[in-house]
Amino acid sequence: MSVSPRQIIPVPRARQSLRLRLKPSESTVGYVDGAWWPRSRDLAAELPALVKVLSVRLGPVWRIVFAYTSWDDAPRRIQLGGHSIRLEGVRSQDENVISVVSLDRQRIHLLVIPPDAGKTASHDAMMTAAGRDNADAPALILTMAGIRPGTLIPVPCLTPDDVDMVPSRTSRPVLALHSVSARA
Repeated sequence: MSVSPRQIIPVPRARQSLRLRLKPSESTVGYVDGAWWPRSRDLAAELPALVKVLSVRLGPVWRIVFAYTSWDDAPRRIQLGGHSIRLEGVRSQDENVISVVSLDRQRIHLLVIPPDAGKTASHDAMMTAAGRDNADAPALILTMAGIRPGTLIPVPCLTPDDVDMVPSRTSRPVLALHSVSARA
């Protein structure tokens, strides 16, 4: 069989596994419930596999909240599994986190590993985020793995003379990460 230069031959997409790690379901500490390493910034393309897996733990997914500046343009709704899921891009969401909400309002907050992050660093960040007792802030998890985090939610700027420890969602303190802009 010959193929003309203008003929398009469909190439089956390689089946790729979902890069996701979750804390045990009984774990209730920490900022995130696990980590997700998408392959692109195309949220609509990345969500079907994620929603399918998370629906096992949560039940039907109703809403997904994300930092709109972290992703390519996304529709307001997508159809998956016979129902509509609302995609809510907001400014107040940490760029390093995506929140998945079920119909009965259960939530899973996932650390988002940047798609272009290296394999070893991504693995380290995912394993840390999914640790049963991990309560580190999302940006700290990424930084400790050698991954540059996205823009953080604005926090009061601390000077070197200020205390550099802030409480986490548990009683254990964690290092606060923030950026300081240069002032002229």
